[in-house]
Amino acid sequence: MTPARHGLVATTAMIVRSAPLPVAALTLCTVLAGFLPVSIAWSLKVVLDSVTGTARSGHTAALAAIGLAGGGIAMVVTREFAGYLSNTIRRRVRLDANAALYRHLATIGGIGLFEDPGFQNSLRMAGDAADTAPSRFLSSAVSLVQGALQITGWLVALLAVWPPIVPILVVALVPAILAQRSLARHQAGFAAQQAPRTRRQVGYRMLMADPAVAKEIRLFGVGRFLRDRMLGEIRAANTQETALDRRMMRVRVVLGTLDAVATVIAIGIATRLALTGAVSVGGVSLFLGAVAGLQGAAIAVIDSAGSGYAASLLLRSLHDVLARPSDVPDGTRSTPRLARSVELRDVWFRYRDDLPWVLRGVSLTVPAGATVGLVGVNGAGKSTLVKLLCRLHDPQHGQILWDGVDVRDLELSGLRDRISAVFQDFVRYDLTATENIAVGDIAALDDPARIRRAAELADAHTDLAALPAGYRTLLSRIFAAEDGSGTATLSGGQWQRVALARAFLRGSADLLILDEPTAGLDAEAEHDLHVRLRELRAGRTSLLISHRMSSQREADVILVLENGTVAEQGRHAELVASGGAYARLFDLQSRGYRDAGADRVSAAGATGVSGAGGGEGHVNSAT
Repeated sequence: MTPARHGLVATTAMIVRSAPLPVAALTLCTVLAGFLPVSIAWSLKVVLDSVTGTARSGHTAALAAIGLAGGGIAMVVTREFAGYLSNTIRRRVRLDANAALYRHLATIGGIGLFEDPGFQNSLRMAGDAADTAPSRFLSSAVSLVQGALQITGWLVALLAVWPPIVPILVVALVPAILAQRSLARHQAGFAAQQAPRTRRQVGYRMLMADPAVAKEIRLFGVGRFLRDRMLGEIRAANTQETALDRRMMRVRVVLGTLDAVATVIAIGIATRLALTGAVSVGGVSLFLGAVAGLQGAAIAVIDSAGSGYAASLLLRSLHDVLARPSDVPDGTRSTPRLARSVELRDVWFRYRDDLPWVLRGVSLTVPAGATVGLVGVNGAGKSTLVKLLCRLHDPQHGQILWDGVDVRDLELSGLRDRISAVFQDFVRYDLTATENIAVGDIAALDDPARIRRAAELADAHTDLAALPAGYRTLLSRIFAAEDGSGTATLSGGQWQRVALARAFLRGSADLLILDEPTAGLDAEAEHDLHVRLRELRAGRTSLLISHRMSSQREADVILVLENGTVAEQGRHAELVASGGAYARLFDLQSRGYRDAGADRVSAAGATGVSGAGGGEGHVNSAT
């Protein structure tokens, strides 16, 4: 089966599954609406022939008049009921299409696809398709079937009145069909070309309106730059769209001209038939009505076929995304509690085949119950190693073992239930304070006591309880609270504590990963948090990543990553004494603290001399 045909079949099946009874009822309405215009035209012929004396049966004329009135009423009722059914189906299909799309996205275990711009383009087209394409496809299908039935009825009518006109009109339709098919291809191609451009437009627009970046945009004056970039994308899109409109205009002008010529020919034939008496007045009325109806139905069919084809091509992006396998396949084995260790064996990883290796043959062991520190300059591979431990990516070479079992053999959900983490780039959700913490274990959403306990462990409770609606306060600069309770924003340090509360909420996790957990805290808060973390880590396996060497002192072993490899490992004192990379980093950091302290003392001394006329006692008392 070709991709286009497969897309048509898949889309039809999706619509039928979403609303089987409304689809069946709409099918009946469509069939009825297809035959009603022809029936009305036949009834009008009989009435006219009766009035002009061509037909003598008054009984037949009365029935035809009743049929004429009934047909008109039936058309109105059918049209309105079909509209109601179409809207019902549209809503159900939109819901089911979005449910299928985002249900599938939830089954993609890794983040590699989401970091691929090509996949993001497909995903945007799939989202647009889920919202609009099924209803467009349904509307086109209804119009196509209805038009096809009307064409059949009008052809029968023309054959009954004057058969030679039929092949003339059929031949006139061929160019229109071919032209509309070409237009549909160009429309679908235009939609595919616009997807990345639309994403860039939205990206620039969001940047200019995002409160999180508003201060930097205004300080550095880049608003005009971003605006020009956005407008440039819009202008480029407008240029392409204008070219497509011109093509469509030219084609439709040609098709309209052909229709006009066909209409003039039909009127001439009807006039001649009427003057020669070959056809009755009612027959002439039916003939002209059939020609006009045939042209209208043919245009509707051609437009519907083109629109349906374009919708099916758009829907192909949805089906392609739904068919995309996870970049991190799920395993089948359950994940036991960690009893021995998490081990990396000769792990190599890079984000794409054309990019350099981030990790180069990394081998290390995190013993169960131990605290392992991970140190290295930016770009050494620390965050990448965390992603691999959480199985957000799989290594190209080597293994990651959980108690000797390759994590690729373990069920993803079970493995991740055993892991808790505070990421360096934690997310600030536009949700309530409760929901922001419950992200760590969504099962705790309806357990205020657990939420509060996690907040207390992270030293966030006091701040959150003081919010306008307490833990129910919406933490957002974008959305307004639906209940009118107001919103609030948090400082960087407060957000850091909320992110830590998420990790504390998953207190039963075997492996705790802390990636720069105190980056947004002051010295006092950092010290207090490390005391809390020490309690949390007791008896639990933990991996602590931090640029602050002082936080690594208590680690059972410290691993130093350098250029994607483990350059050193040992306890703090051992690594300082060895004089290697760790000692160099520690010396640089401690020297910075010493220099800063000396600068403060010098500044205090200078202030004391200046203020007391050189009295040393003032300096001493100040210090």
